[in-house]
Amino acid sequence: MQFFSRYSYIWKFDKDQEKKYDLFVRSSQLASLRLVTFITIFGMSIFLVVDYFKDVDFSVVLVTRSCVLIIAITTMLLSYKNPTPKSIVFFVILMTFLNFGSALVTSAFARMPAFYLTNLLFLIFVLVITASGLHFRYGLFLNIFCFLAFIIYSQFIKRDPFYLSQYSHLISIFLYIHLVGIVLESRRRKNYLQFNDLMDQKRLVEDLNHQKNKIISILSHDVAAPMNTLSTLIYLMSKDNLSETKFKSSLPQLSEQFNNVSVLLFSLVRWSRSQMEGFVLHKTIINMVEVAEKEVKFFSYATFR
Repeated sequence: MQFFSRYSYIWKFDKDQEKKYDLFVRSSQLASLRLVTFITIFGMSIFLVVDYFKDVDFSVVLVTRSCVLIIAITTMLLSYKNPTPKSIVFFVILMTFLNFGSALVTSAFARMPAFYLTNLLFLIFVLVITASGLHFRYGLFLNIFCFLAFIIYSQFIKRDPFYLSQYSHLISIFLYIHLVGIVLESRRRKNYLQFNDLMDQKRLVEDLNHQKNKIISILSHDVAAPMNTLSTLIYLMSKDNLSETKFKSSLPQLSEQFNNVSVLLFSLVRWSRSQMEGFVLHKTIINMVEVAEKEVKFFSYATFR
């Protein structure tokens, strides 16, 4: 049970993540749908020509394959109309039913050779798991349905000894192909998880860069102002353009500015740490008047001329 719970993502993600995964694989599923549809159109066209020269009831073959070709061509055209992920799954399942259904009809009423149906069933097993783009769970159910339909057909509609002799081969092929399907589905879903991790890391880096730019912007403006003021005072003192009395009268305001800068730097450090580690709430009683006065002083830098 621990093994299955560990790898349960191969079967299905949770509801929200599965929707995101469907959007992630939509483009590849759409390409797979067009591939399966093209194979259907190409195969039916070739078989239509080949069967004309065989000893079969060609009228049944003509009607059956023509219907499949019309539906397949329509599906190919609809695939270019931006179908949804659910529509893509529906069309792939439709192509599978058309191929296998037409095989059952021609096998029953057009005197097709026995190996035709088993060979097509084998091809469907492979295409559904490898080339159709379906999720593994859908492909498994679809192949089980086709296999059960073949068993019912061979047991109750056309009991051909050749069909009965192929059961063991088809079962072994079925198991082998679906083991391969598990590996393929695991790789697809791991690629999706790795892509999500990369996107999360990208967003984290972007957030950090945004925070860095914010800090640089604050430092370049609020820290530079008192430094420029002090530099100006020192320059004026060195040129004897500022008296000592005037300089001393400016010191309290300058000291207040540097105190505000110290508070600013401390707040920036706490804010940066909270962005990386998260916020920790500490409830305390504060005097809103004092807080407001401090904030007013913080934004009230003196101007020196």
